[in-house]
Amino acid sequence: MELGAGNQSDLRDANTGFIFQLIRRLSPISRTDIVERSRLAPSTVSVITGNLQEKRLIRECGHAMSNGGRRPVLLEVDPDGGHFVVADLSGAQMRVGVINLGMQVIKQWFIPLSRKGGEESYRQVLSALQSGRQWCGEHNLSLLGLGVASPGLIRDDGMVIEADNLGWYLLPLRRRLQEALSVEDNILVENDTNAAAYGEFEFLLDRVEEGSGMYVSVDTGIGAGLVFNGELFSGARGLAGEIGHVRVRVDPDAPVCGCGRQGCLEAVAAGPAMVRDYHASGGGAEVMDLETLLARADSLDDEVALQVVVQAGAEVGRVIGGQVNILNLERVILGGLAASSQTFFDSVRSALLAVALPHFQTGLEFHRSTLGGQGGLIGVASLSLAQLFHPSASVDR
Repeated sequence: MELGAGNQSDLRDANTGFIFQLIRRLSPISRTDIVERSRLAPSTVSVITGNLQEKRLIRECGHAMSNGGRRPVLLEVDPDGGHFVVADLSGAQMRVGVINLGMQVIKQWFIPLSRKGGEESYRQVLSALQSGRQWCGEHNLSLLGLGVASPGLIRDDGMVIEADNLGWYLLPLRRRLQEALSVEDNILVENDTNAAAYGEFEFLLDRVEEGSGMYVSVDTGIGAGLVFNGELFSGARGLAGEIGHVRVRVDPDAPVCGCGRQGCLEAVAAGPAMVRDYHASGGGAEVMDLETLLARADSLDDEVALQVVVQAGAEVGRVIGGQVNILNLERVILGGLAASSQTFFDSVRSALLAVALPHFQTGLEFHRSTLGGQGGLIGVASLSLAQLFHPSASVDR
């Protein structure tokens, strides 16, 4: 089915979005309960839920217990009522997924990213989204939006200011995809860590409106995403979360970061930095990647690997602890390949608790990513869904 099938303009009002989110979060829920929670007129709730049913975004799913009279009809989101195609560029391979309204990945595939970067990487992304759209058409699935989770500095309008590993600089990614795919406001481009952060908080919390926290990814790079009161915090120009460029070493011999400065957290504690430090400390040549290094550290049989991973975790934990003191976070989620290592995870936690003030540790939760590699896909799909109901969706991102 074609992108944006059906008239979506009548979805873009605050009441429709609010009611849809109530149903999504609290289903199964009756219209009577929606009236009580929304304080909207019963006639308004009836019209809006009828419109959502007509568009197959929600469906009836049984009846509630009766307190006398007819049993109220219960409503829930129809997971098959719409789908999103998303490309996540955060790893060495592009992960492409089709996500339904239940935020479940129903189809995914992997495409090795070109080492040439630049225009070649852009063409790969375009081809992946085209393939996903075609797959949805072949399976007669309603397509509500397309999205990209990209590393680097991403502006609100979908402009990639800088993504070094993709060779993208001042690339108007959203606009170019819109033109190539002949769509207007159904494409979202978001920083990969921001997307994963939103996906994690959407998945973990019964009511994401009540949650605030930080997601930190440590892999080939280090980034962070912030969610406050259920909303992704992107900063004044959409660039918030570059925790990897907090300067942690000021000595003249500090390693140079990809940003050109010395001593950034990413230059000291990201995957390539750990592998570099392992070899510089006399580690064996058989360790060529982060996954192998982490496994050797966890085995406790390689003292050099253990020391390198513990040190990197401590650097990350101290920076996170400083952010906890500034933001009084409720939750910190650690993601990326490094989070799979118990050694690294424990080191981050110990350093975080050593820096965070005692009162700021009260109620603070620290744990690994729940969604793993699918966080970026689900995050972009969730953000696209929120945008679908936004009154100004045609001009956002």
